[in-house]
Amino acid sequence: MIRRVNILRIIVLLFAILVSSLWGTAQFQPSFRNITKKDGLSQSSVFSIAQDNNGFMWFGTRDGLNKYDGYQFTIYNQSAQPNSLVSNDIRVLYFDQQMKNLWIGTTAGLCRFRPEYEDFVN
Repeated sequence: MIRRVNILRIIVLLFAILVSSLWGTAQFQPSFRNITKKDGLSQSSVFSIAQDNNGFMWFGTRDGLNKYDGYQFTIYNQSAQPNSLVSNDIRVLYFDQQMKNLWIGTTAGLCRFRPEYEDFVN
């Protein structure tokens, strides 16, 4: 009789855990939104995505670096300016462990974004 009571308790406990876990996960409804060139993305081929400590999303495309604040894009391209990107064709984005430096791997070399100056060190 004692074994049946213990087994019954275990079954009831497992059932309660299962029901509570299903109820808890049913409340979370993630939402997804496609971001396209119509929204301001510079190019539809995105090779790398990163997020910084401020919540900004960074997209590496064939046509420059795109920073997205949830509403609009800021696009950084290679230009005649001395501290611009070395190439518009961005393949890799990486934040260091302190989340202070955004490293950009392009087809022409490596860049570091300096947020305090809004420019790049190549």
